Amino acid sequence: MGRKPLTTEQRDAMRARILDAARKQFLKGGLNDLSMRDIASNVGISAMTIYLYFRNRQAIVFALIREGLDKLRDEMYRFTEIEDPMERLIRMGEAYVGFAFENPQYYRALTETIPHNGRDRDRRAEHAKLLDDVSAMVKPILQTVGELTGSRKSREATNETLVLWCVLHGFVSLALNDRLRFLRASDDDLRQQLRRMVPRMLTVRRD
Repeated sequence: MGRKPLTTEQRDAMRARILDAARKQFLKGGLNDLSMRDIASNVGISAMTIYLYFRNRQAIVFALIREGLDKLRDEMYRFTEIEDPMERLIRMGEAYVGFAFENPQYYRALTETIPHNGRDRDRRAEHAKLLDDVSAMVKPILQTVGELTGSRKSREATNETLVLWCVLHGFVSLALNDRLRFLRASDDDLRQQLRRMVPRMLTVRRD
């Protein structure tokens, strides 16, 4: 007699085990060190078995990136109900920086290695969903910047938000790559400077 087909619960459990093994490998060495053979070995299955649960390596990469996006969104959304828009923006920015420092591999995956949509139909669909989720996550930030600057046009708020992100991302990238120590600057001092700088950047437009 052949083997009985796996139940939905059993398939979900195996998929979770595979993703858990991939996550541990990813958090240790990043996406570049993600190996299907190593994942399979850690789960105790053959490498080919993984493809019964994930279409390819890219599907696992997408799953991990989505985890990071969910984590970042949850951190930033804790502050969306703050009434004062400036304090709201600053707290969301601090949450962004804090997420990056506490989850460097997720941060790098989100900002440096989001996979291209390519020609594959499934990959294009997943890529489109990921971009939709990013857009949804950024919406409260755009609204807050619009409140602060009086930007009535979405393009203006988008550009101003992009400039703020460039500043935050530059700071985070330098810190994660251990470049700030050459400037003899501490992370805490620079965080405080960032907190003071954001209002100054937006005051010009408010006036």
